Amino acid sequence: MVEINYKDIALPIELLDSFAKAMVPEIRKFYASDAGKKYFENWLKKHPEYNKNKSAYSTNKGERL
Repeated sequence: MVEINYKDIALPIELLDSFAKAMVPEIRKFYASDAGKKYFENWLKKHPEYNKNKSAYSTNKGERL
């Protein structure tokens, strides 16, 4: 069996851009949902170093991302 070193694979930037454009709306939907907000709250509890400035994680409407 041939082993592939995935660190040596170069992906075209166009592919990465397309993937990001497809994923970002789904990620935003998740974090806007109740489940996403709860997940993020729990994540912040486990990573207090990111909880210092909660306003950095807020939208302009005052809602959490």
